[in-house]
Amino acid sequence: MKNKTRILIDPGHPAKDNPGAIHEGVFEADINLQVAIRLGDKLAAAGFAERYTRKDSLPVELYDRVHIEHLTKPDLFISLHCNSFSSPGVHGLEVFTSVGQTAADQAATCVSKCLQRSFPASSFRADLSDGDPDKEAHFYVLDNTRCAAMLVEMGFLSNPAERAWLTDPETQDAIAEAICIALIEWRDNR
Repeated sequence: MKNKTRILIDPGHPAKDNPGAIHEGVFEADINLQVAIRLGDKLAAAGFAERYTRKDSLPVELYDRVHIEHLTKPDLFISLHCNSFSSPGVHGLEVFTSVGQTAADQAATCVSKCLQRSFPASSFRADLSDGDPDKEAHFYVLDNTRCAAMLVEMGFLSNPAERAWLTDPETQDAIAEAICIALIEWRDNR
């Protein structure tokens, strides 16, 4: 019997000194957790072994998230976030991996494409300069995890329309569904 693919889901924020984005009383950390729980349920139903860096609203520091990854040794680490910017007009979804060719590139491409297909009315902020749609950044959880790791920015809380969209439970479920479909495709083709 084939081993289950192990996914560590990281609902980004809160941390002691960084609660995440907050706009009009909407907390990024709460949305991240709602999507994470929905994603975990869907992944479990699809035959994955899912774990979490947190399942409640208590703060978890970045180094603790990485330590959990080191202990659990997943096949993929996926960190869920909502973005924010000083201009309320900025909007869109993004998928990040660490800099250079990484073990996460294939999974990140699947997630990017599935989010674009699932939300054609939403802007997808890609970087195609290296041949794939994920953006690259030196985020702590991407640079310090040992497994394939990606970070998904599900939209901008600073944008009023996207904030309303992200707080809708149907949207949260649809984002979780799109990511799950993408990870099934990645698992079945790697």
